[in-house]
Amino acid sequence: MGEWASPVPHVLINSIILLSLPWILKLYGLSEETTALAYTLVMIHNGMAIFLWPLSFVLPNMLRACNDVRYTMAVSIFSMFTFRIGFSYIIGVNMGYGAVGVWIAMLLDWVFRVILFVGRYLTGRWKKMALGHG
Repeated sequence: MGEWASPVPHVLINSIILLSLPWILKLYGLSEETTALAYTLVMIHNGMAIFLWPLSFVLPNMLRACNDVRYTMAVSIFSMFTFRIGFSYIIGVNMGYGAVGVWIAMLLDWVFRVILFVGRYLTGRWKKMALGHG
């Protein structure tokens, strides 16, 4: 049961939000253009968060708890500046995608983190840190 403690509520909550999004947005009395943008951004965020967020944020918390702190910090800082900030500017401003470009950059950040953190987990190098041999 323990291995399902995080993903099940996460998937359930995000699914409820995605399914009820049209009604949620109506509560705010937004313009059609703003409603369309909010709908797109929430669909991008919550739709992809179901798959990427646990591995890009929960897994590194496990690695940090096992004393693999430097690796997770270095990956997170690099990823934040490169993808969230750098690619937000490139995609959102230079390519003209605006807020959607910022969300795309956020997804690139999540994918990069997933690749590196899952890789770190699978190699088992974090076990040396947990035992104090790193």
